[in-house]
Amino acid sequence: GKCRVINRNCTRFVKSGLPTRIIRALPNFLGHVSSHTLLEDDQIFLHNGEPTYYAKRAAGSSNSGTYFLASPADLYIASFRQWMDRFAG
Repeated sequence: GKCRVINRNCTRFVKSGLPTRIIRALPNFLGHVSSHTLLEDDQIFLHNGEPTYYAKRAAGSSNSGTYFLASPADLYIASFRQWMDRFAG
C-alpha cells in the first residue's frame, strides 16, 4: 500500500540552517520511530465511538447509517462500506 500522510517540515523556515543540519546528521530510522505519534492523536475518538457504532449495528442500522463522512476524500471508504453491506452482510 501507499501512505497518504502529508508531512510539512518546519525546519525550512529557520534561516540559520542548524536544525536542518542536525536532522540530516541523524539516521533515517529515527524519523520513522517517532512518526506514529502524530497519527495516534485521534485514536481516543475512534475508541470512544466504537460502542456507539456497535450499538447502532446491533439495532439493525446499516453500515452507512452509523457514521458520517464529511469529506469527499472519504468516498472510497463509503463505497467499501456499501459493498460490505451488500455482499458481506
